[in-house]
Amino acid sequence: TEREIPTLRRELGSRFSWQHRLVAELPRTWRFRFEDGGAAEHAEWWQPTFDDTGWSNARVDRTWQQQGLKETGFKGAGWYRATFDLPESAAEDKLVLRFEGMDAAGKVWVNGKLIGEHTFVPDVSWKTPCEIDVAGVLIPGRNHVAVRVYTGGGSGGLYRPVRLLEPSDVILIRPDDRRA
Repeated sequence: TEREIPTLRRELGSRFSWQHRLVAELPRTWRFRFEDGGAAEHAEWWQPTFDDTGWSNARVDRTWQQQGLKETGFKGAGWYRATFDLPESAAEDKLVLRFEGMDAAGKVWVNGKLIGEHTFVPDVSWKTPCEIDVAGVLIPGRNHVAVRVYTGGGSGGLYRPVRLLEPSDVILIRPDDRRA
């Protein structure tokens, strides 16, 4: 069942995979800013109407440290914002946003609505893709995504591609190649 999927994914690791259909690759460069105090909540950085023109750009296929944005060991949060267009033909589909790399925990908003979290699990969450159901939140045309990523040290940020996928009912479990 769907409730068992996270457990299977955790137990089987790289032997487990979905056969998803790619709907869209989200941009590699997003608007970005590190969180400072309570500014994010007060200004509602997740809202589509928030003006992020004073923010810098950051790539979502490299950590903050690989881009020279923060030093290794930084503890704190950064915010990413991007828009993408959803074709009308995909608006009714069951879709998920897949974050291939989020170090280490995060919250995701779509069109101003908090839709999911990537929970911190020591030595696991930074290397585990995160899929968030976006059914009923996306609209045909322009959509807005905001992500707050928190790291407790080491590297941080979104560091692999972000994709919009249509999940398949097919699950592949590859044979265990370890010898007994």
